[in-house]
Amino acid sequence: MQPTLRPYQEDLVARAAETLAAGHRKIVAQLPTGGGKTVVFSAITNRFMQRSGGRVLILVHRIELVRQARKSLDKCGGIQSHAIKAGTTWIPDTPAHVGMVESAD
Repeated sequence: MQPTLRPYQEDLVARAAETLAAGHRKIVAQLPTGGGKTVVFSAITNRFMQRSGGRVLILVHRIELVRQARKSLDKCGGIQSHAIKAGTTWIPDTPAHVGMVESAD
């Protein structure tokens, strides 16, 4: 069951989608602490997956956020994800990958 987004979260998802549809590929969205960034990027990912079937890489700054992001993706449309950690040599063919910024170097 997908989480219900708050109105400001719905607005951010819609604005991000409009910006991407306009051809912009490098966008920045922000919310304050506790604003639900993980839920929002999970909703954006879900929308993208439904429309394009493409793959997504999500980078975060702490290992706790890797776990949180993967749980949120699963709750938001059952999006399968794989955690990319330091030393990863094999990456499975899943729709979403979540890793730490340092691991992507």
